[in-house]
Amino acid sequence: MAAKNTVAALNKEFKNVFLEALKEEGYVKVKGRQPYLVRVVEGGEIIHILTCKTQFCMESANGPQYKAFQILGGVATVYRAYTMDFSIVPSRNTNILWNLFQFYYRTNKIECDQKYREEVLYSFGYNTDEPGSLHEAMQRALEETRKVMLPVFDKAVNLNACAKLFMRYGQCSDEDLIYLKVDNRAELEEEVEKLLQEETFEDENRDNYRNITKEEYLAELPGRVRGHWKVKMTGWDEILADADKYAEAMKEMECYKRKNTEKLRSFGLSV
Repeated sequence: MAAKNTVAALNKEFKNVFLEALKEEGYVKVKGRQPYLVRVVEGGEIIHILTCKTQFCMESANGPQYKAFQILGGVATVYRAYTMDFSIVPSRNTNILWNLFQFYYRTNKIECDQKYREEVLYSFGYNTDEPGSLHEAMQRALEETRKVMLPVFDKAVNLNACAKLFMRYGQCSDEDLIYLKVDNRAELEEEVEKLLQEETFEDENRDNYRNITKEEYLAELPGRVRGHWKVKMTGWDEILADADKYAEAMKEMECYKRKNTEKLRSFGLSV
């Protein structure tokens, strides 16, 4: 019962703080018990999602009254293969949501402040025995979300921008077909080089390479990263060049769009 009360209090405070602050920016609470706030981008193809979840805390000197939560968010299009579902708890929607600290890291790999990432963004703690503690923690979470996550959302307002974002955040498998609708191939190729530069920096600064030397690993990295995206882009080009394959892909996209649109409307969203 105590755990349920903690979750209910957290969800209520999230709605009170985040919705009050962001409703003028187009965010609405979806129908149902789960704490999802969603903004539908003009045109109805893209949505921005905000939510929260409890974070497990080892009992320590802080005592059992010390709790913590995480802020999660995501961007999705109605063309994704996996039908969106806001009736399930956020912790089970990991194919569409990323933690606040992941947003920070994936946009700041080279200049990442590890202390800020791990001690400020990873989770927000509060004391259930102190009135106002949860509210203060939620206000801190809102402030950090405004700095780290919302600027990413504000750029994801068309399919071209979403295509670049999904490359960086690993959503390509579910959103693969949108790459047939974009016209920014040169930008996507530039993004591959940025990802390679960031991954090289990341791997130059780690110690564990398993059964391969650091030099060997770094020598193979460019071919592996570029090769992965070359395969992807070649596949998209083959569909674009074949009228029958392209027609089939467009039919599939319309099917995904219909299913996702119907699902989103069932949660009270105007799409």
